Amino acid sequence: MIDIRNYGSQKWNSVLPMRGIGRFEDFDTYEVTNLRSKSMLVMVAVVVVILCLTLIKVNVSPPGKTRIILEHTYKTYIAPSCFEQAKVTNNLADSTLSKAQELKYEPESACTEQALGKEKMSLLDTILVKAGLKSSKWSW
Repeated sequence: MIDIRNYGSQKWNSVLPMRGIGRFEDFDTYEVTNLRSKSMLVMVAVVVVILCLTLIKVNVSPPGKTRIILEHTYKTYIAPSCFEQAKVTNNLADSTLSKAQELKYEPESACTEQALGKEKMSLLDTILVKAGLKSSKWSW
């Protein structure tokens, strides 16, 4: 047991050896400065990455799996939000945007074009949408 009344008279090196480094005197001030500069560099890099992910905006198109309605008679496709005002027949099918493009169908109206238009999103939002962790405006 160490007598705490004698701490002032004892050398700290004999009382508090540092784990894995040796004694207190072996821990050079250069190493401390080097560790601080490395940790500061890592923190700055993390802040820069976070700022880039949130501030940089990119145009994102709807994914090919976006649900739409195919109108086979007129060879058009309709966004679900535009269905009420669309000119349709009974020859309808539920499908995806990639299938409509494969069939070379055209958008039924300007409403559909606008609903399926590109959207500006931050890089972080784009990554979250692609990973399925966040819904997009085309998640209907």
